[in-house]
Amino acid sequence: MKGTMKHNGYVIFEDNIRVVIATGFARKSANVKTGDMIQLWILVKAENPVAAVASGMDEAVCGDCPLRGNVCYVNVGQAPLAIWKTWMRGGYPTMGKRYLTMFKGRKTRFGAYGDPTHIPLPILRRIAEYSDNWTGYTHQWRNPILQQYKQYLMASADTEADVAVAHGMGWRTFRVLAEGEEPQSGEINCPNYTKGVRCEDCTLCAGASRPAKSIVILAHGAKKKNFANARRNRNYTVTV
Repeated sequence: MKGTMKHNGYVIFEDNIRVVIATGFARKSANVKTGDMIQLWILVKAENPVAAVASGMDEAVCGDCPLRGNVCYVNVGQAPLAIWKTWMRGGYPTMGKRYLTMFKGRKTRFGAYGDPTHIPLPILRRIAEYSDNWTGYTHQWRNPILQQYKQYLMASADTEADVAVAHGMGWRTFRVLAEGEEPQSGEINCPNYTKGVRCEDCTLCAGASRPAKSIVILAHGAKKKNFANARRNRNYTVTV
């Protein structure tokens, strides 16, 4: 493995539509919330992330997430765009399956951008096995063919009704609260929001692999005002 750590990022999977890139191997992440985690980015290959949001092609990586597009907390013009450009220049070599051991001893963030159900389950499972800890969230938890991801990912639930359905299907949930909402039974506030605990030091958002309560967090950030409208206007469709 010596000599393989020269690159900060690697392609871990790609198909005709998407490329999955892992970054954070050669230098520490500057994300003060998550801490020094390896970040996985699911990107549209044909268009840069800004253009994909404008054209609607981001659906290929975000599915039916009601926050998709300009409501998303991720600023696609920053890290996702820079990573896509680096990939286009050939800056990320492909990481063969035998090199997934590079995740050993690290903390992993599945889906820094994009829905991690687009990472094939055998690859996601292997990364989780090597990682000391991980986080991951999906809005595709209703899809019957994606139920095995519940072991590793949190179901992104937008309402108390969604929480009830997801729990009934065996998922733990992560719910964003609108102003005035409170955690319900079986939910606790995100420790990062209440105590400043970084994701790399927390073990709660790792799907059903953790026998813990589900997590909620109050809508925050520059786009929090858009959250309530996006949730009200959601229109779910099953996307594979």
